[in-house]
Amino acid sequence: MGQTKRLSLFIRYSVTLLGATVSLVWFYRLGSPCKDNDGCDITDKFVDMSLPMQFYHRASSRLCCYINVSHDPKCKKLLPDPLSYPLTQPKYTLVIELRDVLIHPDWTFKGWRFKKRPGVDRFLKKVAAPMFEIVIFTSDDGSVAFPVLDQLDPKGFITYRLARDVACQLEGNCVKDLRYLNRDLSRVIVVDCNKDSVRLQPRNLLLLSPWKGNDNDQTLDNLANFLGEIASEQVEDVRDVLSFYNQYKEPLQALKNIIHFQRKSYQDKEQIKESEPLLGKWCPSFLQP
Repeated sequence: MGQTKRLSLFIRYSVTLLGATVSLVWFYRLGSPCKDNDGCDITDKFVDMSLPMQFYHRASSRLCCYINVSHDPKCKKLLPDPLSYPLTQPKYTLVIELRDVLIHPDWTFKGWRFKKRPGVDRFLKKVAAPMFEIVIFTSDDGSVAFPVLDQLDPKGFITYRLARDVACQLEGNCVKDLRYLNRDLSRVIVVDCNKDSVRLQPRNLLLLSPWKGNDNDQTLDNLANFLGEIASEQVEDVRDVLSFYNQYKEPLQALKNIIHFQRKSYQDKEQIKESEPLLGKWCPSFLQP
């Protein structure tokens, strides 16, 4: 029994010593001065500090660089340059999350099953080019999402596909940084059910509630009409429109409720027009009486 205890202590101390040694070696490598081609130390801004402080500040600086690199996407330009004449580039870019916006995953005894949201086919056909450039940007891995998209969009209405490997990782979360889309953000609309995934550019987000498989859902039909009106009205900065309606938990339903209230409160179009401040800066004509 005594030998077993001594062996256990020996293993524990050995592992601790090994871990400490590895940490010290790693810290030494991080804190060591850079070398030139001849193997000589390169003078840096920490050279006037004491030796321990030099190592500490070099290690901290390099560690921060490593963390920042992991936060940035692998590619600085996620989409190719917009098409130029004589080709036609849609004025607006529609970025859509896949999970719980267009499909809902469900686990069965046969494995994962992906259910299409009602109206997906009509939605993609209606808002596709030349109206919108459709980009799927999902928080799922491409190995999972892309085969699903092959089945979901056999006619190729979706222009580009992006997955979590090109997103940023901030505080352990997958974040879609729209700066790297290579598009004018005043004309980019993101449809998602997770506001944290677009936390860096919240004004570009149209937030929907996650779809959980309801067969009577009509959200995509309403969304198609809403987006169609933005395109037909030639809105110059979609962020002004989205910011106002995003204050509601259900933006599309809120639009209908506002119009319904106005219809009850006013008897003719002139009175409704005078009440436009209640509707925000812009109200799609398909919701007007």
